[in-house]
Formats: sequence, structure tokens, C-alpha cells
Amino acid sequence: MSPAAAGEPLRSASSIVPDTASGYHILKIDGYSHTKSTPTGECLDSHPFTLGGHRWYIRYYPSGVTPQSKDYVSIFLRPALAEGAAHVVKAQFQFRFVTGLAKKALTSEEVKSFSS
Repeated sequence: MSPAAAGEPLRSASSIVPDTASGYHILKIDGYSHTKSTPTGECLDSHPFTLGGHRWYIRYYPSGVTPQSKDYVSIFLRPALAEGAAHVVKAQFQFRFVTGLAKKALTSEEVKSFSS
């Protein structure tokens, strides 16, 4: 007699596995002191790199993005999306200084969505 015919509940199981990847990219800023003469609001972009199957670059503002941030460095992770690309990429990331100046990661725990 089958389990169903015997009054036993049928059993089933499944799983959900998100398409995730982890990795890291090291950005070295050669001649950092020379980049500080870059005007506020102007950026320098890294060469594109691939992580998690997606192309990325780092946008670096040596003198901040706005007049309010002119005394700070601003760093942004940007997707290198093809022109006209219409998909969304989600990423969770951290920035770290490897010079020993910052002992903790500059981090955001939220997941950022990038779209074209």
C-alpha cells in the first residue's frame, strides 16, 4: 500500500539558492598626493575589472564630489554597463584602506542596486 493510501502525509523538499559570488579587487592609487590637485567634483576612474560575472570600475574623487565634501576623498563602485543595457545588478560591498590608516572597513550593509 502506498503512503498516501495508508493516510500518511506526502513529503517534499526544495531549496532556493541565490546566484551570488564573492571576491575582491585591489585599487592602488599611485602618486596619491598628485591626485589631490584634481578639482572638487572631478573624478578619476579605475580601469574596468570583472567580479561576479559583471564589469565594474571605481570612481575616485580626490577632492570630494561637492563643495561640502571638498576636504574628503569620495569613492564609488560603478557598474560598467554596456550602452543601452537594461538589467539590474545588485551588490553588497566594502572599501578598505590597506595602508593601515583605517583599521575598520568603510562599509555599507545594504544591498545596492545598479541599473542603466
